Amino acid sequence: MNLTDTAASLGYTSIYYFSKQFKKLTGMSPSHYQRMVRSSRKDPLNEQREL
Repeated sequence: MNLTDTAASLGYTSIYYFSKQFKKLTGMSPSHYQRMVRSSRKDPLNEQREL
């Protein structure tokens, strides 16, 4: 799913607002997170919580 579809499925009407909120909560942009997941096949946010 692309970021626009992800944002819409979560109820965001603006991809820009979604990106801003995502970065505020996670410390990384949605596209950076997406690249990390695709390259590692792991969820980096879950790994951060375990540390």
